[in-house]
This record gives sequence, C-alpha cells and structure tokens, in this order.
Amino acid sequence: EYKARWEGVKVIYVPARNTSKRCSICGYKTLESTQRRLWCPHCGTILDRDENAARNIAAGGLRFIPNGPPDEAVKGNPTTTVILGVDGGKLSQQLST
Repeated sequence: EYKARWEGVKVIYVPARNTSKRCSICGYKTLESTQRRLWCPHCGTILDRDENAARNIAAGGLRFIPNGPPDEAVKGNPTTTVILGVDGGKLSQQLST
C-alpha cells in the first residue's frame, strides 16, 4: 500500500475468500480441490489455484474503477501471465530527490 501511495495509485481492497474456487475464464464455481491445479468442467481451462485467484481478485478490483483499468499493472493480454518487477533506476531517482 505504501508503494502505491508513493506512486499516487489508488488501492482497492478485494476480499480473497473463494477466489480460487471460481473459474477466472468463464465464472463457473468449481468444486474444492486439494491440488495446486484447478480444472474447470464448464470451459476446460486448467490453471494454478493461485493464478486463478489472482485473476479473480484483479477482475474484482476493476469493477470499482469507473474509467477502466488503472496504470500499467493491469494492462496487457488477460490470458498471459505477467510478473511485475521494481524499476531500480526509478527507485534510486526518487530516493535522491
């Protein structure tokens, strides 16, 4: 949260409860799974539980944004996994000013 404030980005809290049990592709509510991978019997998608939950949380947060997705963290192809990193050069510049 403090990094978002630092960059002027609004933080929206989305409850994580049951986000890994709903298919992030078609919305079908899946059965509980003790395995890492989830299979959706409705659309056939196979996803890691954590990736599925992250997609559902991101989609839940986007509902609260009136003008579409904010900033670059959520831009891109929704079916591609993206790993975000810290821009060390930008961090150094901000600390030195």
